[in-house]
Amino acid sequence: MEVDDSEKFPQGTIAEAGKVGAKYLDSKYVCFSKNWMQAPWNCEVFQGGCEHNCSRTTHRCTCPLGKTLHHNNISCEEGMCEENPCAREGEQCQITPGGFKCVCKEGFEKEDGVCVNVTICEQCEHMDCKKFNGVYECVCKEGFSVSPLDPTRCEVICKERDCKATCIKIEKDEPQCFCPDGYISDMKDDNPFCTDINECDSGQCDQECENLFGGFRCLCSAGYYMDQEKNKCVPIEEEDEGSGSHLPYPTPAGSHPASVPTYIKTGSVLGITLFMALCAVLLFFLIRNAVKRCGKFELSTFKHPDIDIFYLQQVTTETYKRLSFDKQFKNDC
Repeated sequence: MEVDDSEKFPQGTIAEAGKVGAKYLDSKYVCFSKNWMQAPWNCEVFQGGCEHNCSRTTHRCTCPLGKTLHHNNISCEEGMCEENPCAREGEQCQITPGGFKCVCKEGFEKEDGVCVNVTICEQCEHMDCKKFNGVYECVCKEGFSVSPLDPTRCEVICKERDCKATCIKIEKDEPQCFCPDGYISDMKDDNPFCTDINECDSGQCDQECENLFGGFRCLCSAGYYMDQEKNKCVPIEEEDEGSGSHLPYPTPAGSHPASVPTYIKTGSVLGITLFMALCAVLLFFLIRNAVKRCGKFELSTFKHPDIDIFYLQQVTTETYKRLSFDKQFKNDC
């Protein structure tokens, strides 16, 4: 850097070089012994010209955590890690001088350029830890299967009524033995074993029950199907009949047997309705015939010399006129 009449500037004068309005300077200089020295310089003099920190051992500018040193060697800029450039599983961003690098998080190890979780092997129970396609997985040993509730646990496979129990000895205590779901621990010749629980004996199902090794399933009789929400057998509507009789339901239907609801089919309701209508029609004709017979009834038991004989009949306008004329004719006679 050259400045005209540099001798006119006192010792320690600082000059900044850069474009007007720019975010970062191009560089910084200090006047020393009639010469201009570019930053960073000795940390004892104006902190080496650094905008943040100056290393007294290296006489270089340093930046706080999360920021990186600008290429002007005196300014600090926002670190590239803030943009999360290391987004793959198990990776994290680490600031380096002048940049960053992606490293594996704790519990991960880099294999073939990929960070692999190795802590899962510590969680495997009754398992072997193996790597498939760069990923570690727990593999159950022979005689075990993965638990449907916890993928890091293995359960004993038992396809018979009785099977060997899994026992763990804890220091001086008695061994603790475990059985798979649907089995109960028992002793035979001082040896622990697991025997199947017959859930059907406790009335788990609504209608029919089939005991299985390690579980059971509920079955419905012909004309019924298993309602998944109510966990009970319900009648099949007439239009759905013929779709099958014994429908299995693999999970328990409840600890108490459910009662079968009473019901009337659609055909029965229609038959009852027609029968009642027919009865109403017959009753109407019976009443009508009875009324006609009463109209022809003769009052012979009421004959008397001074009493005329009358017939009960339906009275209309014409009959009323005719009866009045007859009575007048009798009076004239």
